Amino acid sequence: MWITAPNIRCVHGFSTRHGGISPPPFNSLNLGGSDDETGNITRNRQLAIEKLGLHVEDLFTLKQVHGDKVCEAVVNREVGDALVSSRAGAVIAVMIADCYPVLFYDEENRVIGAAHCGWRGTLAGIAGKTLDAMEKKGA
Repeated sequence: MWITAPNIRCVHGFSTRHGGISPPPFNSLNLGGSDDETGNITRNRQLAIEKLGLHVEDLFTLKQVHGDKVCEAVVNREVGDALVSSRAGAVIAVMIADCYPVLFYDEENRVIGAAHCGWRGTLAGIAGKTLDAMEKKGA
């Protein structure tokens, strides 16, 4: 279900398509962005987040638009392509298909970030803008 990187020292994961409940053509662990039933996506997210030892109630996602806007992880679903948070327990996620996820973590100041890096956002400097937003949160 999850692939992790040994050099990232906070709870994190890069999801696979295994371990969920969605039927074909969504192939088991569909976490969103498709015509799958909303209930399947909700249950898949719950299964995936719990497998990491986290709570789905703490999950923040975006309506991603292939841009360079960085958002604070807040209760309302934001529009952008990166999230940052310094709130203890916050779980942030970006969705990718043929783009790249970039995760950021300031261990000392406990600030996290995640960016959805498509070609437009990459050219517009979304990674650097995510770091700038993290610095504003105390990183």
